[in-house]
Amino acid sequence: MHPTVLQALFRICQSVSTMAFRFEELPPSECSDADLLHCAELFSSHYGVWAQHPSLPKELRAGAHVRLSGSRLRQEHLFSEQCRLVRALTADGTRKLVGQAFVCRFDVPEKGTVSWITQLVVHADYRRRGIAKRLCRIAWAVDNFYAAGLVSSHPYAVRAVECATERTCDPKLISKAAAEIIL
Repeated sequence: MHPTVLQALFRICQSVSTMAFRFEELPPSECSDADLLHCAELFSSHYGVWAQHPSLPKELRAGAHVRLSGSRLRQEHLFSEQCRLVRALTADGTRKLVGQAFVCRFDVPEKGTVSWITQLVVHADYRRRGIAKRLCRIAWAVDNFYAAGLVSSHPYAVRAVECATERTCDPKLISKAAAEIIL
C-alpha cells in the first residue's frame, strides 16, 4: 500500500479512536419530544432484529429491526421522576446521539437504592469504545447503592454490564438476589 494512503488511514483511525464523548443524565421533565425521537431512532436502527418465530405477527418479520417510538419510550422508560435518560453525545460540536441508557431507581427498605437499566443501546459505529460501560456506571452512580440490574438479555448489553461491574453475570445468583429486590 502507498505510504500516503497508510498515513491517511492512520490519521482517520487516530481521530476516531480519540473522539471525545459527552455524557448527560436527564430526568423525565428535561427530556423533550425531540430528544426521545432521537433515542427512538437510535434504538430502532441499532438495538437488534426480530428472529424468525411462528408466533410473531407478519409485520414483525424475521430480520426487521426492533422498533420503538418516542412516545412509547416516555411511557415505558420515563414513567416516574425516579427514571432517567443517560446519553452519550459526540463532543465534536454535532452532539450526535451515539448511546443511551434508560434507568429506573428505587429504594429497598433497610437495603438501599436499586438502579435498573431498562434499555441500553450504542450506535454500531461507536461500539467497543467503552460507551456502554460508562453509561452503566453513570446510571448506577447513586448514594446508598444496594444493587444494579439490566432488564435485557441482549448479548451486547449483558457484556457491557459485565465490563462495567468487572463481574460475570451468574443466572443462579441473579435469581436468588431478585427475590429480595423485586417485591
